[in-house]
Amino acid sequence: MGLEKASITDLDNDEEIEVLFNPKEYLLEKEVRWPEHAIQGLDSPAVQFTCGEREVLSMELFFDTSNTNEDVRDHTDKVKK
Repeated sequence: MGLEKASITDLDNDEEIEVLFNPKEYLLEKEVRWPEHAIQGLDSPAVQFTCGEREVLSMELFFDTSNTNEDVRDHTDKVKK
């Protein structure tokens, strides 16, 4: 089985947008906050979990329609929307 093209699904209206080129890499990041609190008499500050942040997906997408003479905005506008 060969590689399949990636797609982006708009969960609000179930519209699936197929990308023209699969990204070569992607990055998932999630931050967790552990602020430090200085307490007199301790050698190092105490840390306390306060909250977790949303997970962020980052990738670089390429849109090239030079071979088909399509307007590239037909593809990029779907992603922007």
